[in-house]
Formats: sequence, C-alpha cells, structure tokens
Amino acid sequence: MSRKAVSEKIQAGILYKCRRRCALCFGLDNDFSEKKGQIAHIDRDNTNNNEENLVFLCLDHHNLYDSKFKQTKNFTQLEVKTYKEKLENYIECQKNENTKYVDEDYKLFLDLKKFFIDSGVLTKFKNFIFSTSYYLEDFEISEGLHGSDLINDYESKYPEVNFKAPYLKEQFNIFKENYYAAESLLSCKYQNYNNDASCMIYNIYYTHEEKLNHIEEFDNYRINILESFEKIMDYFNKF
Repeated sequence: MSRKAVSEKIQAGILYKCRRRCALCFGLDNDFSEKKGQIAHIDRDNTNNNEENLVFLCLDHHNLYDSKFKQTKNFTQLEVKTYKEKLENYIECQKNENTKYVDEDYKLFLDLKKFFIDSGVLTKFKNFIFSTSYYLEDFEISEGLHGSDLINDYESKYPEVNFKAPYLKEQFNIFKENYYAAESLLSCKYQNYNNDASCMIYNIYYTHEEKLNHIEEFDNYRINILESFEKIMDYFNKF
C-alpha cells in the first residue's frame, strides 16, 4: 500500500507537544535541545497516521529506527512510545511550572510598576539633570519612602518575594544595584546649603573635571536602571 501523507493538523499537534525535541534523544540521553528531524511512524507502517502512532525523531535516530540490523537489537515500538510519553509529560510539567512562575512574577512586577513607573519616579530619573539642585521629595515614591527603601523593605521583610524566572532575576538585580548606586551618588555629592532641609544642591567645591566624572557616572547608572526595567516590562508584554 502506498504511503499516506500525514495531515498538517496532525503534524502540527505532534510538533507542538514535543517542541521539536527528539523522543529518543530525551529518553536515552536526557537531551532536551531542539533538533532538526522528521515525524516517524512508531509501528513502521507509513499508512498508519494516527497521532498516537507518530513521533518526532532527530534525523539520526529516525534513520536508525527505520533500519534493519542482523546483529544489533534495534529500538522497540514500546521503547519509543514510552520515551514519547515521558517527553510530553516533562514538557507539560515545565509548562505548568512556568505558568506558576509567570503568575507569581507578574504580581511582583505590578507592585514594582506601581512604585517606580506609576509614581513617576523613573521618569524623574530619566529627565534629571545631574549637578542641578533638587528636592528630596522629587525622588520619593511616597512621603518619606525612596526607591532604595522599598527595595530594602522587599529584601528584609519578604526575602521570598523575588522574581523566579532567571532572566527577570538578572534584570532586577541590575536594576537594584544601579538604583542603590545612583541614590548613593546623589546623597554623597549633594549638600544642603540654604537651611531648607529638603533642598539639595550639588557641592560647589567640586572641580569642573570632577563634575564631569560625576555626571558620566550618574548617566551610566541611569541608563542601566531604565534599560533593565524596560526589559522587565517587555518580558510581560508577551503575556
């Protein structure tokens, strides 16, 4: 009987469930990397296009599976079915775990967005001209609360409140480190000269060269702050 073409719908279902991971690579070597491959018939009957009879295999394993050997024992149908099932179960577990992470991470993201974006603090950082005077409340998220206070509050009271996704964790660490550094630079290089406790003026005794160095340093912190938070926002725009 001539070969029957596998419908596009069934092919799509197979590829979606396995994410183009080879069942034999996964089952034999715990190799979960994406592979170039083909859809193979488990019972080696190319007219049987039922989805449960189809599996995605890399090119090498497909070639081996369809080959006949006189001495070597080839892969059995039960082996391939078992590895296919384990692969699909693993992917489903990963998907559920990622969904849990996304839900938890999204809650944290909404808090950070409220404090740093909706409050206008990051916009003030973006537009701030270093060496000009400013008021302490300009960088307050709420009365008496600054960004570094908020980050400290998260880490001291709620150490478990942190992004689970490695990429988000990395970007948030960049954000935190540079936010601390930018606030520290402001507090170290500015002084209060006019008896207004909230008005901070850049130290008039710094030389022109020192001023340029301070501006460059602050700008580097500012770029990292804005870029890392933008990457966090872009991450959640996918959902």
